[in-house]
Amino acid sequence: MLAYDIQGSGPGLVLLPGIGGTATGTWETLLADLAAEHTVVLADLPGSGRSPLPVGPLEAGAVADQVVATARRAGLSDFVIAGTSLGAAAAVKVAARHPHRVRGLFTLAGFARPAPRCGSAWRCGRRCTPATTTS
Repeated sequence: MLAYDIQGSGPGLVLLPGIGGTATGTWETLLADLAAEHTVVLADLPGSGRSPLPVGPLEAGAVADQVVATARRAGLSDFVIAGTSLGAAAAVKVAARHPHRVRGLFTLAGFARPAPRCGSAWRCGRRCTPATTTS
């Protein structure tokens, strides 16, 4: 389960942070204006903010499903989603897996697929390190 905050009322807007950040901290300069016209759900990704990092592997699809479950718990049936950095990658995955829920997608400094050497950074939220090979 992802930790989240809700502000405002109106059409749904889900905001995701980058790796290690909080949604509130990432989006705080825009939050008052966005919440004036939207129900804003600020979700912390696994291992960031108040969201615990689960034991075992963390896959992009599972994170996308958690984001949608969080939005639904917050009362949103459909929403626009925005993410920055790793949050942008998560937002793309949410839109791809749940197109019936996502009305719009905004990414900032993001990527749709990590470089091969960074695959583990997505799965576990750790620093990207070069892959090692074994003989």
